[in-house]
Amino acid sequence: MKQFVAKLIVILLIVAVLPVNFSFAQSNQVTYIRVGIAFGNEAVSSATLESEDGLMIIRAVSNGFEEIMRFPDVRQVNVSIESGVIVARDVSGEMIYDHFDNDTVIAPLTFADGGLIRYNGRAYRGGICFFPTSNDRMNVINFVDLEHYIAAVVHAEISQSSPMEALKAQAVAARSFAVTNLGRHGSAGFDLCAGTHCQVYRGYQDEFYRTIRATNETAGLVITYNGVPVQAFYFKNSGGHTQSSEDVWGGRLPHVVGVQDPFSPDFPWTYQVTFQTLSTRLQAAGHQVGSVQSVAIRERNASGAVSVVEISGTSGTVELRNERFRTMLGSTNVRSMMFSFGGSESTVGAGTTSRNILLSNGYISRQISSEDAVHIIGANGNIEQRNIGNLYVISNGASVQLGREAQGNQERLEIVTSGSLIIHGMGFGHGVGMPQDSAIAKAGLGYTFEQILKFYYTGIEIRQLSTLH
Repeated sequence: MKQFVAKLIVILLIVAVLPVNFSFAQSNQVTYIRVGIAFGNEAVSSATLESEDGLMIIRAVSNGFEEIMRFPDVRQVNVSIESGVIVARDVSGEMIYDHFDNDTVIAPLTFADGGLIRYNGRAYRGGICFFPTSNDRMNVINFVDLEHYIAAVVHAEISQSSPMEALKAQAVAARSFAVTNLGRHGSAGFDLCAGTHCQVYRGYQDEFYRTIRATNETAGLVITYNGVPVQAFYFKNSGGHTQSSEDVWGGRLPHVVGVQDPFSPDFPWTYQVTFQTLSTRLQAAGHQVGSVQSVAIRERNASGAVSVVEISGTSGTVELRNERFRTMLGSTNVRSMMFSFGGSESTVGAGTTSRNILLSNGYISRQISSEDAVHIIGANGNIEQRNIGNLYVISNGASVQLGREAQGNQERLEIVTSGSLIIHGMGFGHGVGMPQDSAIAKAGLGYTFEQILKFYYTGIEIRQLSTLH
């Protein structure tokens, strides 16, 4: 009895000194989601799960869970798929459970209190469930409370060192994306993946005091349009102007309309690829144009971003619209569609992050004062600031002064016909929704998370998820 009282006193003392800020606020509507953490080519035939708190088997039910079995003395289990059946064994090899289905979850005894479970050494809130695939393999899935998930996503996507209002904006955007994409990977047994296709998620290691605070102070808040939660797309850097959804993916979404973005920090980049490599990439993507002979920018959208790239070769011509050019060359190489070409036989127009001035097919895409300055990105990647009125582009003897309307057909200014293709651009990402760099900049200037979100998402309201029907 004395030992029990002593243990109870110790527990009460520990609870008393725990920082209350690390507890999670709960919205009126508790929601659990399933996050794929090992799937596809990374699906496993076996997995090791550990919890210092002991383990239990629970069943996921509508908006919650129910307990099936408890194993207070079991700290580690090995889960494997044997002849198509998922089984769990303790460290001695004794089977402890073999009735797994899509709703069966292995969780710590402290699951309801945010306890931790480790999968292959990495800690996660919530529990782990499995989904059988072909060839006796399993997808590994984290069954986790929505708010725990958001607190980890915020750091993975924008970094806990960002200003608090930017963290809150990211939390609301991430929560909105999550609740509007439930079942996105339903055929694989989970809602969202843990990579950039959905939202980056690495579990408990990405929870910090500041991301938990941002999650708590926005608990349950989502972005809505006409009273309905909407997909809150976001990306890193706009290059001076965000994009409308129809200009990137082809479908119109009224809450993501391109806006000029004067808060965007500079993000210049350069990528170079040989025509031979370009030919190989095109063939791998299913475009049979033979050996590439020319690459041309044929169209830009209202923001100045490239919307059509035409590539001609010895066997044909292909037009790559919107993001397909980035996809073909790699989105970390061609970091945005805000770019111009350079190369051995072309001189391209200039761009700026704040005003987004570009030369497109011999015409200035955005008229501004000739006293304004632009940033020029040279072939060597160096950046110079020039006055527009004193800036000329010269190609094959033709001269265009950018301080006034360009005359004549200067289409060759955005065509590369031999050698390497050099791409000079600004920004990073698909361009739709909230640019994270700009959210950080606006937060640093004193804007609230509501003001940040309403600047980059059109006609929205920020509402509690539990109040929506």
